[in-house]
Amino acid sequence: AERDETLSAKASLVYVEPTKDDGDTDDEEEGDSPKKQSRLSKKLPQGKTTIFSRIVTTKGTGEYQINGKSVTFKQYEKKLASIGVLLKARNFLVFQGDVESMARKNPKELVEMFENISGSADLKEEYELALKAKDEAEQKTIFAYNKTKEHKSERRVLKEQKEEAERFHGLLQQRTSLKENYFLWLLFHIHSDIQQRESNKAELQESLEE
Repeated sequence: AERDETLSAKASLVYVEPTKDDGDTDDEEEGDSPKKQSRLSKKLPQGKTTIFSRIVTTKGTGEYQINGKSVTFKQYEKKLASIGVLLKARNFLVFQGDVESMARKNPKELVEMFENISGSADLKEEYELALKAKDEAEQKTIFAYNKTKEHKSERRVLKEQKEEAERFHGLLQQRTSLKENYFLWLLFHIHSDIQQRESNKAELQESLEE
């Protein structure tokens, strides 16, 4: 919308020859100097017209005016920027040689020119700070992701170690149970063998006594 307003502005450059007001005399002791000026008229959507004037005397002194009121250059530049006219970017008037100069620019210089025209160059510092913050956030995210991945890997290893320890403990219990059963089996057979031998001994003694 701002660009449309700029393109629809009625602009006129008026060069005024050195003249004097009707009330002036030929006496130059008054200190008045003939003036030349350039003027830009901008009609706002509300119907009001804003006139920007740049006045230069033959002595080299200059003055900036908005609707006939003297202002500082910063105020003048800010007001022009509000209607989309950027003095630094020179995005309103095409000066002699600008087209040839643009054609000779390399890609990097073209990017810089478009940044100046669009006003994004003024946001360069803010953009770089945001980009730095973005990079730092990405690094923190990657670090956190790697940490999470590392913790998951550690938990998986601990889980595997726990399961292996449980299996080992189970095998130890099984081994102990098998040993107990084996020794009980041995005791049973030893006891049976002793009983059998005692029985045989008793029978042998009885036969001898007869």
